[in-house]
Amino acid sequence: MIDALIVDDEYFVRKGLIHMVPWESHDIQIVGEAANGEKALEFLEEHPSVGLLITDLTMPIMPGFELIKEVKRRYPEVTIVVLTCHQDFHYAQEAIRLGAIDYIVKTELEDASLDHSIARISTRMKEENRRTARDIPLAPAEPWGIFFLSLGAEEAEKLREEKLLPLMSSEESVTVIGRKALLLEGARLKQPSITREAVLHTVNTAAWLPAVIHGMGAAPQQTLMNLFSELYEKRLYYEYRFDVSVLELTWKEIQHPLASSGSMDMLEYNWKRFDWVYDDDAFRAWTEQVRIVKPPMDSWTALLLGTVSAWRHLPLMASLQEWPHPRQGFSFWEQWMQWLSEIRKLFRSEELSQEVCLGLIRSIQMMMDEMSDGVGQTELSRKVNINRSYFSHCFKQFSSISFHELYNLLRIDRAMTLLQETNQPIYMISEAVGFQDDKYFSKFFRQQTGRLPREVRLGGQLTTKDDPTSN
Repeated sequence: MIDALIVDDEYFVRKGLIHMVPWESHDIQIVGEAANGEKALEFLEEHPSVGLLITDLTMPIMPGFELIKEVKRRYPEVTIVVLTCHQDFHYAQEAIRLGAIDYIVKTELEDASLDHSIARISTRMKEENRRTARDIPLAPAEPWGIFFLSLGAEEAEKLREEKLLPLMSSEESVTVIGRKALLLEGARLKQPSITREAVLHTVNTAAWLPAVIHGMGAAPQQTLMNLFSELYEKRLYYEYRFDVSVLELTWKEIQHPLASSGSMDMLEYNWKRFDWVYDDDAFRAWTEQVRIVKPPMDSWTALLLGTVSAWRHLPLMASLQEWPHPRQGFSFWEQWMQWLSEIRKLFRSEELSQEVCLGLIRSIQMMMDEMSDGVGQTELSRKVNINRSYFSHCFKQFSSISFHELYNLLRIDRAMTLLQETNQPIYMISEAVGFQDDKYFSKFFRQQTGRLPREVRLGGQLTTKDDPTSN
């Protein structure tokens, strides 16, 4: 049985920890409690049987950091675990550097995960005690790594600098992969006593998805970057779900990622038919088929963005709080699915009939797809099977502007993208947006944006007037 001492200046935290955990089932017994570091040292001096110290870091008289230093100096055989809050993770990192082996998050006091944390700590102490008693080394631990993927706006370099590098033996121990991902190798931790769980505790899992890699192998840095980039694009992008907080993978899976399992053509066809907007079964079947096929991430994202960029101009989208990044979309397919579910609700709120709305949504897609050929209202109304005059009336109600006004906005959107992101000559861009005369295109572009195409290409910053998507 391991004797334990709990140290925290908050009375109810101490009592809650004492009474809410079935300590004896983990071969631990609480033999004392203290409200600060000085009282804890007095207790340790009088009770040499204590083998586990669980301490808060922020306390009066003697804070946790000083207590840890003193305990490691006076009683090096005592195992130390830190009590911390989510906002204090940077303090807990410092405690690990001083010799603590693990964390207990205070919010776990009302969570079933607390029992798992205590079980993990107890198991580790027993293994260490067996090793010491027999004077034989522990079997080599399984090598591991953690691949972190951003779920939103947070960037990898910031996570690396602020949270992970303080735990590592060198700056090369954490590999940044693009702006939104990084890889930590467990073999390169500053102290072998730092656990995988302790590393996970330092990262906000509301902002980052960790994938634990079991049996992590060694490879050159560039090889690792290629392997994990491929893992994300070909598998994790599609397999991540909101109800999963940590993924578990093997090194073998990293070396042999799943390939796409079908053609993107049928997925694109069903996307552009837009039956999924009104048909729940069609939406579920289509989104799940995307997960199964796993189309190339960049091509698939570009396809989706090419459609939804036009929807920004529709008044019924004004209430939507979040839009996919105009170049990268969302980080995961699950986020796309959630966003598209909101889009479906907004389209369904339109007063026009479902049949008419579906025809108008399809006509906007045709405006995008057939832009280089030039499209007219008469031709599109025929293709979506709506009377020409009724089409014109409904289109203005649906978009709040006329067919030609929206068409011009979409042409400017496309031209802006091509000017800023490609090296295509201006005459080719004018053809891509339906103009055969590049001089007329330049005049039209200036009328709409206040600038000539070449001025945009030279890198001028867009103003609100310049940006046709601004409100």
